[in-house]
Amino acid sequence: LIDFRKVNAGTEHVTLKPVDIVFLVARRRWLFESKARDKNIRLSFSCNEALFVSAVDEAMMEKVTDSLLHNAVEYSRPSGEVFLILTCGTENWTLEVNYPGVDTDKKMSRKPFGRFLRNESRADSSADIAETELFPAKNYVAMHGGTLTRISRENADSTIKIVVPVMKIGGDEGDESETSQTSRKTESETNVENEVEPKNCKPVEKTTNVRPRTRLLIVEGDDDLRNFMRHALGDEFKVFAVSDGSNAWDVVRRRLPDMIVSGVMMSGIDGFELCRLVKSTYETSHIPVVLLTSLTEKARRLQALRLGADDYLTKPFDMDLLVQRIKSIIRNRRAIREKALKMLAGDREETLFGNESNDLFVKDAVEVVRANMGNRNFGKEEFAVAMNISSSLLYKKLKSLTGLSIVDFIKSIRLNHASELLKTRKHTVTEISEMCGFSSLGYFSATFKKHFGKTPMEL
Repeated sequence: LIDFRKVNAGTEHVTLKPVDIVFLVARRRWLFESKARDKNIRLSFSCNEALFVSAVDEAMMEKVTDSLLHNAVEYSRPSGEVFLILTCGTENWTLEVNYPGVDTDKKMSRKPFGRFLRNESRADSSADIAETELFPAKNYVAMHGGTLTRISRENADSTIKIVVPVMKIGGDEGDESETSQTSRKTESETNVENEVEPKNCKPVEKTTNVRPRTRLLIVEGDDDLRNFMRHALGDEFKVFAVSDGSNAWDVVRRRLPDMIVSGVMMSGIDGFELCRLVKSTYETSHIPVVLLTSLTEKARRLQALRLGADDYLTKPFDMDLLVQRIKSIIRNRRAIREKALKMLAGDREETLFGNESNDLFVKDAVEVVRANMGNRNFGKEEFAVAMNISSSLLYKKLKSLTGLSIVDFIKSIRLNHASELLKTRKHTVTEISEMCGFSSLGYFSATFKKHFGKTPMEL
């Protein structure tokens, strides 16, 4: 209704940017899968291109696609099939939605887009709502220089078709969009996941402004949903994708991703068991897990949380919501890391992590460094041996839980201890430098100033 009012008022404005039309339509189609399944309707999508970039107002085109899909699913005969056919050409791109419509009449075919239209062949008013919904869609398409037409025959298939001219943004931005299209096509051809042998699964790497090195593992048995999520989340994260829990557990142990987003109903190891394995295993307990499921019972949600899942979303879900949940978990982890730094300064009583294994790990790591405070030769290899894990795993867990590398972790504890000693005024700066394992007074002073903003003498 808001869109309808804006169109009537003429306050809508087109904001063009390069958009992959194939991905846009595929993404909107997936959002209607659940509604279609409820009516036993199958949604089929075909396109003559794997990727096609044209300049459009993305928000408007999403609303147009949603209007077409809603109209087709809502007014299709049950147990039918809705066909989405996207044809990409050099001058125009065309989206055609064909569906087995309910009873319609010739008047609707002749005049389908008036502001207020009553379907005289039907008693209910829901068809009026659907036809009215197509009025803003028609105007959005017209604002792109395109056309929207509807062919409806009584007791026969109905077709809604939009034709939009291909547009490129001029200057450098146009060149950039063409380059983006070429690079993404190359990526789609080369980064193909291998579901049989997970070690060959390739990550989707894209430029991002938010945590570009965050590695996300997607575990989902439905091929369409998995591929959709893989591409949608690839804009924000470095993504790996596998189809079942058994392969996922193998990938988790070998690659140690930064986060896992997993479905629940899968063959072999299901999502609940995968979560339990991740959270109960010392090497992987630091990895956040988000579970996605169509199971809505409260008991299932509680089960996920008891197993240590960091979040839980019910299908169907909004992709933007999932992205925000992931980012929220990352922000919360950063806040916990700041608290963990207090532990490095000596506050070791507070419980920082809900997972007991993670809490004990950080506290044990602090104790190991404190036990080797004056040992100048104590480095990452010696640290890893004392913790009974490999240096690579030690780095991964410390980085995830505290935000510090092995060297910075050791250095931070030593500097905090040095600060405590300096405040007692019982030792000279040279003595404290040696007591805290620094190789020279000059290096100690420079590191101390960088960490605290003042020299040891100024403290």
